[in-house]
Amino acid sequence: MRIFVSLILIYPISCTFFLLPAIGTCKQLEYPYQFGSIWIYYYGAAFGLRNSTFYLANIIIWLSLAIIANVTLFYKLEKAKERLITVQRSGISYRAQVSISKTTVVMIIFYMTNGVFILLYLIFYGTTSPMAYSTVIRPFSNELQICMVAWTFYRTHPVFNKALVNTEGASMERREHSRES
Repeated sequence: MRIFVSLILIYPISCTFFLLPAIGTCKQLEYPYQFGSIWIYYYGAAFGLRNSTFYLANIIIWLSLAIIANVTLFYKLEKAKERLITVQRSGISYRAQVSISKTTVVMIIFYMTNGVFILLYLIFYGTTSPMAYSTVIRPFSNELQICMVAWTFYRTHPVFNKALVNTEGASMERREHSRES
């Protein structure tokens, strides 16, 4: 645990260390953007590095880790199902597995689209291509990812389904614990 906490603190620094000597400035966007469109730009980064390459590497790493974690989860689920007898298997466990599959697919789709936005930025940076608009869409895609992954999991996982409980004829029993010496 100590190792992971220190990695959580070091990881962002390793992705942004080159921006420490950089100076930020407002810059007017060129074609295809309208007059008055600005963005915050930096110059003078250490070693001439750009943050978009770090973002792309970050997406590839986390996409790979998410796929590995989900493949491992499915493998463990299959192993657990093999140990159960058929009477113990239920529709709930099947729906839970389908829910995890759908959530995984949604996560992978958003990792891929985020990677495509960054690749388009790297390819068309400084050109007069309309693909430069992809940088405007990227923040909305990030927000949509956060909402859609959680929403998909909530809507498909059986834990969040409201079960109807029959309260007719139900009795409640109160248990009291006594201390015996």
